[in-house]
Amino acid sequence: MSALRVCGGCDRHVRESVCPFCGGAVQRGALASVPTVARAVLVAGIATAAVAATASCFGAYGGPPPESPQNAQPDAATPTTTSDAG
Repeated sequence: MSALRVCGGCDRHVRESVCPFCGGAVQRGALASVPTVARAVLVAGIATAAVAATASCFGAYGGPPPESPQNAQPDAATPTTTSDAG
């Protein structure tokens, strides 16, 4: 299998020495390079961000998040105080 090269005239990837799209000559040293390390770092970064975003939505071990003190219901065992204003 021959390597893909970039045509200097139309910037398309071709396998031949003459571009079938524009007829321009493809340079011998113009190999199409794929930055695999950069792509792997990008995928790892996106995966890390996705895990961090979804992990902050749930409490420990996948349970519901703890209620904040403003929304917490008082315990039945805890006596409540009422004030007599009168």
